[in-house]
Amino acid sequence: MTTQIDRQYYIDWLRVGAMFLLIFYHTGRLFDEPWHINNAVLNPAINVLNRFLDIWHMPLFFILAGASVWFALGRRSPGEFVKERTLRLFVPLIFGMLAIVPPQVYFERVFDGDFTGSFLAWYPNTFHGIYSNDNPASGNLSFHHLWFLAYLFVFSLLLLPLFWYFKKESRKSLISRVAGFLARPGAIFLPTIPLIIVNITLRPTYGWGNHTLISDWANFLFYITVFFYGFWLVSDGKMLQVVRQNRYHALIVANILSLSIYLSGVGIIPLPGAVWLAFNAIACWCWLVAIIGIGSLFFNFTNRILKYASDAVLPVYILHQTLIVTIGFYVIQWNTGVALKYFFIAIATLASSLAIYEVVRTNNITRFLFGLRLRKKSKATLVMYEAFRQRSQ
Repeated sequence: MTTQIDRQYYIDWLRVGAMFLLIFYHTGRLFDEPWHINNAVLNPAINVLNRFLDIWHMPLFFILAGASVWFALGRRSPGEFVKERTLRLFVPLIFGMLAIVPPQVYFERVFDGDFTGSFLAWYPNTFHGIYSNDNPASGNLSFHHLWFLAYLFVFSLLLLPLFWYFKKESRKSLISRVAGFLARPGAIFLPTIPLIIVNITLRPTYGWGNHTLISDWANFLFYITVFFYGFWLVSDGKMLQVVRQNRYHALIVANILSLSIYLSGVGIIPLPGAVWLAFNAIACWCWLVAIIGIGSLFFNFTNRILKYASDAVLPVYILHQTLIVTIGFYVIQWNTGVALKYFFIAIATLASSLAIYEVVRTNNITRFLFGLRLRKKSKATLVMYEAFRQRSQ
C-alpha cells in the first residue's frame, strides 16, 4: 500500500463506496415502492434503508464530482475540460440511451402486459415518445438512471466560467477568507441555508424524483448547489480541516434529524411540511460533512483495489440498473423470500457489471462508449504501423 497526501484518494474511495451502495439501493427499488418493475411482496425494512439513503446518497455523488472538478481544472484548460466532460459524460449518455437503457423499458412494458415478444422486436419502440417518471406510458426514450450523467454534464458547462474564475491564482486570498469564515464555530453548517430554501420553495411543486433535466427545478438547483460546494470544499486546506473538525458533530445531528424524518414519516412525530423539508436539507449536508470528514482522515491512501475499482466505477454505474431490472425480472418470479431475491440480484448485478467491465476495458471502441480514457498504442504497434506506412509509399 502506498500513500500520497497531495492526491486526494479518499474522493475515489468514497465514490467507489457510493457506487457499491447504489447497487443495493436500486436492487431495493424492486422491493420498496412502485418502480419500473416490482416484487409481488414489498419489504418495509428495505424501504426504510432506501429512504435513509435518499437523504444523502446522490448528493454524495455530486459533491465528490464537484471536488474532482477542482483537481481536473488544475491539469486542463477550459477547452480541454469541456472536451473531457463531453467524452466522459455526454458520449456514454447518448450510447446509454440508445443501447443500455432500452432493455429496462422493454422489461417494464412486458411486466405491465403492454408488450409480448422479444427485445429485438420491441427495440424500434424505443424512439416512440419520451419516457416520463410522472407518466411512464408517455414514451420509451429515456435517461433512466443515466440522468446523473446528463445533470453532471450540464452543471459542468454552466459552472465552468465560475470554476475557472476561482481557480485563478489571484482568487486564493478570497478562498482563504471564506475558509477562515467557515472555521468559526457553527459556520460550516451555513451552507444548508440555500438547500433549505430550495426544498421549502420548490419541492412542493417539483417533487423529488422527476429527473428530466427540464421542469425539475428542485432537483436541479439542489444538486447544482451541492456540486458547487464540492468544488469549494477542496479548494483550500483549511476548508477540509474544518470539515474534519466537525465530522462527529455533523454525524450526531445527521442521525437525530434522520430519525426525526423517519418517525415523522410513520406518524409518530408530526412535523409541519416546511420543517420536514428543512430537516431533509440539514440532514443531507450533515451527512456529507460527516462522510467526507471521516473519509478524508481514514481513506486517503491507494492500493490495487482502488486503482481497479476507481476505473470501473463509471462503466458499472452505466450498466448496473439495466442488469438489476433484467435479472430482477426473472428473480422476482421465484417462489422464495425477499432476502434471498434481494441479495442474489445485488450480488449477481455486481459480478455481471465487473465481468462486462473486463470486456469493455480491453479495446478503445468500448472504452470510448463507456467514457473511459483511450489506451495509447503500444510501441510495437507504432513500429508496425510505421513499417506498413513506409512500405505503402
